[in-house]
Amino acid sequence: MKYKNVFRELEFELGNFFVPHRTGGTGKYAILKHEPWYVTDARFADAFWDTTPTFDSWIQAVRFLKENYKDLL
Repeated sequence: MKYKNVFRELEFELGNFFVPHRTGGTGKYAILKHEPWYVTDARFADAFWDTTPTFDSWIQAVRFLKENYKDLL
């Protein structure tokens, strides 16, 4: 589901995971997860310490989230 957040920025959200349409400190797009009191990087369920990769484009990040949604923690 695509929507604009309170800052009028485009985001894609699927469950607790989301991809904001803005780059982080590395200049790449990342998949993030909403927790009750904070936001964290999405992680794979089978490898707790490994975060999801970063992407050069927003579309790549959204596609990866759609394809791997069931495997994320």
